Parts: sequence; C-alpha cells; structure tokens
Amino acid sequence: MDETDQADEQFRRWLRQALGRAAGRFGLVLGEVPPRYGWRLRSAGVPALDARGTRCWLRVGTGLERWVRAPVVGAFWTGIPDSRAVRGVPRPRVLAGMEWSTTDWTRGGQRRCVRADATTLLAGRACSADDELRAPPAMPERWWAALRRGVTAITRTSTSRFACRAGTGVREVFGERVAAAFAPVGFATQHGDLHWANLIGPDCALLDWELWGVAPVGTDAATLYLFALRVPETAERVWAQFADVLDTAAGHTALVHVASRILRHAGHGRYPELAPLVLERVRPLIAARGLG
Repeated sequence: MDETDQADEQFRRWLRQALGRAAGRFGLVLGEVPPRYGWRLRSAGVPALDARGTRCWLRVGTGLERWVRAPVVGAFWTGIPDSRAVRGVPRPRVLAGMEWSTTDWTRGGQRRCVRADATTLLAGRACSADDELRAPPAMPERWWAALRRGVTAITRTSTSRFACRAGTGVREVFGERVAAAFAPVGFATQHGDLHWANLIGPDCALLDWELWGVAPVGTDAATLYLFALRVPETAERVWAQFADVLDTAAGHTALVHVASRILRHAGHGRYPELAPLVLERVRPLIAARGLG
C-alpha cells in the first residue's frame, strides 16, 4: 500500500467515525455492511435502523470550510434538507440532519465541515452501479411514466438554488464561439445529477438530491440520455420519452452543456468508453450552427 492508499484508508476510517457520531446523535444503529463511498471520498453512506427497527439511510458529506461557505458552492451543501420543498416526485423522505466542523489533519489544520443526513431507505435496485448505464435497466412501462412525471414535477418547484453555473465547461471544452452559440435559452429547476445510479426500480424513485436547483432547461433529460449512450436501445427510449424537451433548441443546448461536463472528466481519465460516444452525438449539433 503506497502513501496515497494509506491516506485514503485513513480518510475512510475518519468517514466511518463521522457516520458513527451521526448515528449516535440520531439514535440509529448502523448496518453491518461496509459504507458506500462517494466520488473522491466526499461522502459515505450506510443502511441503519431507527429505534423502531425501521431501515433508513445515513449519509455524511464533507468539504473544506472555505469551500462549503463559498457562495458558488453553498447551495450544494444543503441540497438534501432543502429537497423537502420538492413535491410530486418519488424520492427518499428526509428524517434528520446535523452539521459540525473539525480540524482537517490532511490540509495543514484547515477547518473541515461535515454534514449528516438520515433519509428513508427505499426498496428497489439502482439502474446502474455508477453514473454510466452499461445494460438495459429492464424497467416496466409504469417506471418510465413515473420518471417522466417526476422530472416534470421538479421543473415546477420554485427555488433560488442553482444546480450548476452555465457556460464554463462548454467554453473550456469547445471554445468561446460554441459557448456563445449554445448559451442557455431558458432555465428551470432540475435534479442536477440525474444519472443512472440515482434512479431505482421497479418502483421509480430519484436519489441523491445534493445538487438540485436551477439549471438550463433539459439538463436532467440530457444527463439521462448521454449517460445511456453505451446502451443504444435505452438511449433511444430516453429520447422518445423526453423528445419534446431534447429535440428543441433548449434541449440541444442542454446536451452540449452536459456533454462538456462529461468530456472535462474524460480529460482526467474518466469515461474512456462513454466520452467518444458523447462527442460523436453532440458534434452534429455544433456543426449545424456552422461551428464544426
């Protein structure tokens, strides 16, 4: 085990301790399964039982205090408790939450914030182990109908939260001219992270509400579509389900914006099989505006 592996394991132990602290505060008993860790160890979650023996999900998220308190980031930090405002969408119910701060030994004594949230644990299975879809989800027709209703209901939620800052990624990946040509033509409330690991079935529900807020119209549909490109029949189904959103100027703009996020990550080694499919899909949209 090299130094990076050792540091990661030390941080995992610290996250497990944070889960234990939150469980004690909420009166929960942690499950015996190992925690699931989020991207770059930003979070950890585990099943738990409350005093009545009801299963729930306990999640802790963490970030440096200077990052959490920054205006551009602050909305992300309270996404889970703020999701109580979203109506008409199948999702976990928020049960409890708490925050605390501590000294981060890995960053020279900087302050680190921790947020813990307990939510109901819904029955079902995730469509994918991570954000990319690799096999057809094989969900019933009622699942697709509920997904469409849920995505539409989110757009009706009034909020001052934002899901993402538009334009930066497009400019970085495709250049200034493309960013100007695909400036958002409208905004609406979106889940903000609606990939296939955040969807469960056979009873449809949307998980992980950390990033929800205002974003370019069609962001959620574009995210589902592009992350399904490795499974063409599912990608086609997503397009058919959301064609009235995706096959519009706003939808094309959302596709380019979501593609830029995927391709930025691909530049750091993620999505080696998905990224070429994403680029192939959005190139004609860019070329259609004389920018090929």
